Amino acid sequence: MKMNNDGANGIGSPVAIPVTAELVVATGLTLVAAALLASVVAPPAVFIVAAGGAMVLLSAWVRVAWWRSMATGVFGPANRVTLLRGGLLALLVAFAAVVLTGAAEVGTAWPFALALIALLLDGVDGAVARRTGTASDFGARFDMELDAALALVLAILVFAYDRAGLWILLLGAPRYAFLAAARWLPALRRPLPPSQRRRVICVVQVATLAGSLFPWVGPPLPTLACAIAALLLYGSFAVDVRALLREGSFAKA
Repeated sequence: MKMNNDGANGIGSPVAIPVTAELVVATGLTLVAAALLASVVAPPAVFIVAAGGAMVLLSAWVRVAWWRSMATGVFGPANRVTLLRGGLLALLVAFAAVVLTGAAEVGTAWPFALALIALLLDGVDGAVARRTGTASDFGARFDMELDAALALVLAILVFAYDRAGLWILLLGAPRYAFLAAARWLPALRRPLPPSQRRRVICVVQVATLAGSLFPWVGPPLPTLACAIAALLLYGSFAVDVRALLREGSFAKA
């Protein structure tokens, strides 16, 4: 039996922990992880504040999105996996804050390791949702938005560590450029059908950005790899935008 929005299925009866409590626990664990990392690699104040602030913002978005989706049931194991990736994202934001502010000299080993774990976990949440019968529209959107945020933060880190120029932010920005364009072009608000092409290129995007942080990789390899990934990504977006605009034109006819 399947319930919407990551509700409980017929296999067992999960503990009905309120979503807000889940987010509070996740934020607390992220702060603990930030404190432990800060004691080793960076000034505690900047690192912990940045990680905590990022996690609070993510939690606020999750709470509002959960409410808007009119979700019922428990948060679910799949969403917990995605939330774990959100904690890793918050730690990456902290590294970006430290490097960009010049608060400390920090190598790329830790950011690379965190990005690699986040990349390996991508897809696990979907597999868990399918296995437990808890797939939902909210979970799919949560995963997608986290992928977009992770790509943007990784692009900022690649720039901060001088692995590529400012143009690298374009590799992390297409999702947000698409959302901005959709405010002016209603046709872009139409749902897109699932696409294996889109999934593969998303993985290529994040993997290329994460790989650019590998400690023993230096210019010009990251620049070249990211340029190729950017061409593939924007080509994919162009295909989707063209399809949506054509569909919108036919709808008006």
